[in-house]
Amino acid sequence: MPSATRKRKTKRSAPKKDRKDLYAGRTEEEWRQWGEDFGKSLAKQGRDFGEEVAKLAQGVGQSQKHRRFEFIHSPFGALGPLLGAVVGSVFLALGIVILAWLNTLAGSIFIAAIVSFLSVNFPIFFVIYLYSGYRKYFAFRKPREYMMVSPVAIGISIIIALWIIAGLLGAVATAAGNSAVASAAGSLSSNLVGIFIAAVVLGYALILLMKSARGLPI
Repeated sequence: MPSATRKRKTKRSAPKKDRKDLYAGRTEEEWRQWGEDFGKSLAKQGRDFGEEVAKLAQGVGQSQKHRRFEFIHSPFGALGPLLGAVVGSVFLALGIVILAWLNTLAGSIFIAAIVSFLSVNFPIFFVIYLYSGYRKYFAFRKPREYMMVSPVAIGISIIIALWIIAGLLGAVATAAGNSAVASAAGSLSSNLVGIFIAAVVLGYALILLMKSARGLPI
């Protein structure tokens, strides 16, 4: 009888994989070197991006200083915002006239509603131009004092924007005969005071938090 040792089949050991196969075709040293190169590349890109942002911020700061210089040393002085409001109102009036003339050809209910909104509220738009001009004038002339009233100014700017949006929604509702849009416009208009108060309170709260974080007296 053949011996038991002959019946046993010799087991062949599995061939060892190449070390490069364990690392997707690269050795451990090559992957380490790749990681270092990749990290250096990211660091360089981060430095370049930071330098670009710093240059952009510096350019914006210089532009603001230039605008502030021009605004303060304007030959019109305190009359500049008033003259700007007059010029803006003249252009608005021309725009209303042109829209009304175009609508004689188009016959659009929406354009008619826009013309009506602008015409009826023309004095309010003059006041808005006046407010915007003197707000900028005061901000450039007295930046520290303006900071104390900036929440109020921002609140006014917010409700002006929302009031215009409500007017546009009203024009859309008139043209489309959509009661839902009309309801949204009315709801927005009726809540302008509450939105203004909330914006002012939030603005002053942020100023107090900023002063507290910087250790400044409140």
